[in-house]
Amino acid sequence: MKLIAVIAMVVDHLGAVFFPGLLLLRVIGRLAFPIFAFGVAEGYHYTSNIGKYMVKMALLGIFSQLPYMFLFLINGLNIAFTFLVGLGLIWAVDKRKYWYVAPILALPFLFKMDYGIFGVLLVFSFHFFRENKIRASLVSIGLLSIFAVREVLAPFHLFGVLLAQYWPERLARINLGKGFFYWFYFAHLVILLAVRQIMLNL
Repeated sequence: MKLIAVIAMVVDHLGAVFFPGLLLLRVIGRLAFPIFAFGVAEGYHYTSNIGKYMVKMALLGIFSQLPYMFLFLINGLNIAFTFLVGLGLIWAVDKRKYWYVAPILALPFLFKMDYGIFGVLLVFSFHFFRENKIRASLVSIGLLSIFAVREVLAPFHLFGVLLAQYWPERLARINLGKGFFYWFYFAHLVILLAVRQIMLNL
C-alpha cells in the first residue's frame, strides 16, 4: 500500500511539474495523500515514542521545505507539517489535553500548509475511527465533499481512502523500511527540482 502511495505521489508531482495538461496524472496522484494520512495515524498507534516520531516528521518538513517551495513555486508549508499537526491533534485528544486542541486546529488557518485543515482532520479521523472502518470511510467522504468545493480533483481521493481502509492484510508485502518515506520524499523533490533546472538550462 505504501508503494502504491509512493508511485502515485511521484506520478502526481511529475504531472504538476512537467505535464500540467495531463489531468490523468493528477487523478492518479489523488491516491497518495489518503494512504499516507492513514499511515501517519497508524504510525501514532504503533510508535513507542511519539515525541521522536513527531521530531522526525518536523525534521522532514524543515529539510524538504525549500525544495518544495522552489519545485512547485508555492509559498506554503509542505505535507510533513500537515502530518505533524495531525499527529499533534491525535496526541492532544488521546492524552485528554483538550486545552491544546483549539491552538492546534488554528495552525492550518494561521499558516498555509498542504491540504490545510482538511488534511489535519483526515489524519485525525483515521485514528479516531480506527476500530470502525465504515465510520472512518463515511467521515472521510464527508471531509472530501467539503474539500471538493475548492479542489476539483478532491473526489478522486476517495479511492485512496478505500485502499487505506480495506487493503487486504494477507496480501504479499514489500518491506520498504521504516524510514523509507522520510528520505524518499525529500530525495524525490530534490531530483525533480534538479531535472527541471537542467531542462530550463538546455
